[in-house]
Amino acid sequence: MTRFDRLIRRAVSSWQSWQTRRRLYRALPGLRVLDEAEREARERHRRVSDIRKLRTDVMTAALRGEAR
Repeated sequence: MTRFDRLIRRAVSSWQSWQTRRRLYRALPGLRVLDEAEREARERHRRVSDIRKLRTDVMTAALRGEAR
């Protein structure tokens, strides 16, 4: 595998992740808030377990059809 192949694979993977996040944020706006809170907590070296638990609860509720 060449470096160019890795670069292409990384670019495609990054784009797919961006698309997925965009769709999730559109369907569940609360996820964007939780992701931003987790990013900020990581930058400040704070605990993120509570934020991850909330995100899991939001996703589980959405999958059960209880979203919004």
